Amino acid sequence: CVLIGLNEIQDEYRLLYVQNHVFSKSKATTVQKITKSHILAFYISTYTNNNGIKLLIISKNPFQALFRLFDHPNIFVVNRAIISIYNILNAGSNTTSLSEKHPHFATIQECDGINQLFNLFKRNDITKYTKDRSALCIGNLFRAQQIPSNEMKTEIIAHLKALLNGFDDWGKNAAILTIKDLAQNVVNRAEIEKDGFIIPD
Repeated sequence: CVLIGLNEIQDEYRLLYVQNHVFSKSKATTVQKITKSHILAFYISTYTNNNGIKLLIISKNPFQALFRLFDHPNIFVVNRAIISIYNILNAGSNTTSLSEKHPHFATIQECDGINQLFNLFKRNDITKYTKDRSALCIGNLFRAQQIPSNEMKTEIIAHLKALLNGFDDWGKNAAILTIKDLAQNVVNRAEIEKDGFIIPD
């Protein structure tokens, strides 16, 4: 009960933060001026099971500003930007039918987000944590629809399957859910089931 009450209080503070910050303003801010404190505060606002707060964040159109942070010189800022995007996208996944396309796919496409996520995934200067979240974001966005790029489809699906062999239980579970989402499309499923791979129940 104490933990539930604490979470409710924390969500009240998250809600106040989101309501009183206009994320679109950050579009005009030089990337280098965004500090670790700035992105940490934003990330904390997304780190909640309250989908209502995440949907409110989405209504502020934060994606373009977050994608710009992929060019930040501090890898911590890049890391928290991709985790924030992952957390926000989960609200869309959690509030719609699993058989539907992701509700924020079009919004992400409008700011070339898919390509920016894949470019981040392919970088050599990022942490494994960041690479994993990039792959999960792309997998979530292509829920129930084909990944059109053969390069992207091959590399993302291979990475998600590799996560199942890791030591991170959270990563394994997230990868399983994402693989199941992708497998709703027959082309994705064929790529997933290559080499006799069996999609986990």
